[in-house]
Parts: sequence; structure tokens; C-alpha cells
Amino acid sequence: LILNDILDYSKIEAKRLRLESIPFQLEDVVYGVTGLFRQQAEQKNLGFVVNFQPDVPVQLCGDPVRLRQILVNLVSNAVKFTHQGEISVRVSGQQFGDEAEIKVAVEDSGVGIDRVAVDNLFDAFFQADSSTTRQYGGTGLGLSIAVQLAQLMGGGIEVTSQLGQGSCFTLTVTLPLDSASGFYRHPDELPAVTGAGEAKGLQDSCADGVGCQRVLLAEDNLINQDLARVMLEEMGHRVTTVNNGDAALAQLREQRFDMVLMDGEMPQLDGYSVTRELREMERQRGHEPQVVVALTANALGGAREQCIA
Repeated sequence: LILNDILDYSKIEAKRLRLESIPFQLEDVVYGVTGLFRQQAEQKNLGFVVNFQPDVPVQLCGDPVRLRQILVNLVSNAVKFTHQGEISVRVSGQQFGDEAEIKVAVEDSGVGIDRVAVDNLFDAFFQADSSTTRQYGGTGLGLSIAVQLAQLMGGGIEVTSQLGQGSCFTLTVTLPLDSASGFYRHPDELPAVTGAGEAKGLQDSCADGVGCQRVLLAEDNLINQDLARVMLEEMGHRVTTVNNGDAALAQLREQRFDMVLMDGEMPQLDGYSVTRELREMERQRGHEPQVVVALTANALGGAREQCIA
């Protein structure tokens, strides 16, 4: 993560960082990020509230990965620096023609920041207190990167804070609406867990009353793995996680799963090789093929064909 921060900061400073513009669902990003930190907050006995205001445009075009990066920084800081009380994430927004202005306010009841430090908070390598690095670690680049990413999205980050009482960081971005633009849906219309596109079949199985499914999640990116695991478990499924191909194959030799979520690129043995060995093993044992869903960040031509092969 430290290396990623340094690389991102270098790209931004060299004006070489380019944002994607792809359709995405705002609630997928927000609930995906908050799902990552909810358990950590609960372990500290903190309240954790997520609220979407009515009529927030949710079908947007932009760079969901970089938007997620900003929110991960803000929410992780809130959890890190709060030892009692509550963290809230409030999402609001409005439409202006074919664009939407989105605001995400992350408020905590944590240690707070004094006025002098607030003025320098978004400077690279800045830490509000010399003891912060010793106690919490970090590079001091996270907020600097976050605010510059927000600026590339036509917005910024504002902060209000009082030492000893907490802070509120408000992210503002302006993004184009997707051509099939819509507004925030009533909670009754939301799926059980948002952001679980790769687990759509499993979500449908819950809705259809099929019940708990046994899922093998093979993913070497631990942040992605934790996010997917949380979403699947919240849907009521039993999840076994592994972070390399050899471990995935060992699990598949020992037991059968209702669904396998397989990252294509993993260390030691990639997902494609694991799946080929699984199919050969099923053929030799006379078993029905297990459902394997490919997880890949490769959107280039040929990726779909490689997965099918």
C-alpha cells in the first residue's frame, strides 16, 4: 500500500494519472467500502451508520476504482482515529442536466484535529502529530492523493474538525450520468447486498429461497477478498477463502462447492490452470461440473474467450 501511494502520488505530480469513464452504481462503491470497515468498527464498539438521502443519482459514469480509493482513505481514517462513539457516512447529491454533484460526508467522534493542522492536512507527507506515524503508521500521502483525485473528478474535499471531539470530511465530485440514469432507490427495492455483481447468481438464490450456499472464494488481493467475503456472508452463504491457486486446488480436491469464484491471475497456480485441473478431476471421478465464475480485471479482448476455454 505504501508503494501504491508513492506511485499514485508520482503519477499525479507528473500529470500522468488518467481516470477511467465507465458506467457504475454509486451504492455499489459506497456499500462496498463501508462493508470493508464495518467489522473493524464493531470490534471497537463503534456505531457505524450509512445513509443515502432521497433522490441521489446513482447510475453514473466515471472511475469507480479511484472513487473507492478516496472513500477507503476517508473511512479507514475515521475508524483508525475513533475510539468511542460513532462513525457516519452520509451520501447526498443532485442532478444538473446530464451531470450529478455527489457529496459523501464521513463524520466521526474521534481524536479530532487542531486548526493549525487542518490548514496543512492535505499536504503530502503531512501528519497532524509527530506521534501519529509511530502509533498508526502510514505515509502521510493518503489525504493528499485523495484530494487530488477528487479535484480530477471536478470536486474536492472539505474538512471541519474540533480537537478531542471529532472530524467531518466531505467529498464532492461531479460526474456524468449514465445514459440509463436513475435515482436512489427505496431501501425495499435494493438488493440484499449491493456491489456483489460477481455473486449475482448467489444473491438470486437467496431471493428464491434456496438458502445457504457453499462458496469457495479464490482471490489473492486481500482487500477484494475481504469485501467479497463480507458481502457473501451477509447474504447468508458459507465462504471458504484462499489466496493462491495451489490452496484453491487443495480445497477442491477435498470437497465440492455450490459455486467457485476464481481469480484468473493468482500466484503459484493461476485460476485458469486450477479450473482446467478441476475439470479433469471431475471427469475422472464422474462428478458433475461445479459452477466456476471467473473474477478478472482484464477487460481486453480475448479475456472472455480465455475464461470459457
